[in-house]
Amino acid sequence: MIAGLSLVVGIFSQDKIIDIQFHDTYFVISQLYLSLFFSFVLGLEAVGYQLIERNKGRLIRGLNWIHLVLTFGSISVLFLVSIDPDAIIGNQSEFKRWQSLEAVSIGAVLLFVFSQLVYLLNLGIGFFRRIKN
Repeated sequence: MIAGLSLVVGIFSQDKIIDIQFHDTYFVISQLYLSLFFSFVLGLEAVGYQLIERNKGRLIRGLNWIHLVLTFGSISVLFLVSIDPDAIIGNQSEFKRWQSLEAVSIGAVLLFVFSQLVYLLNLGIGFFRRIKN
C-alpha cells in the first residue's frame, strides 16, 4: 500500500527534482524516478517479509520497528526536501542553503541504506530461527 502511495506521489509530481552534490559530482534525480525506486524497494521488502511469514520464520519485532521508522523517515525527508526544501532547512544564504540541503539529503540516504541493512539482518535472523526450530 505504501509502495503504491509512493508511486502515485511520484506520478503527480513528475516535474519536481532533487539535487544531491557529492564533492565534485552533482546528481539531479526526478521525483518520478525516486518514487519508482522507493516503490520497487518497498515491494521487494513486502515480498521478503511474506516469504519469512509463510515459512514460519520468526522476526525480531524491535528490528521490524527500527526498519520501518528509519525507512519511512528517510523517504519522507527526501520527498520533503524535493518538494519544499525551506520546510527542512529554513531560509538561509544561498551557499548555506545548498550545504544544508546536501547534508540533509546525504543523511537521509545513509539512514535509508542503514535501514535496509537492518531489514536484511532481520530476514536472516528470521530464516535461521525457522531452521533451528
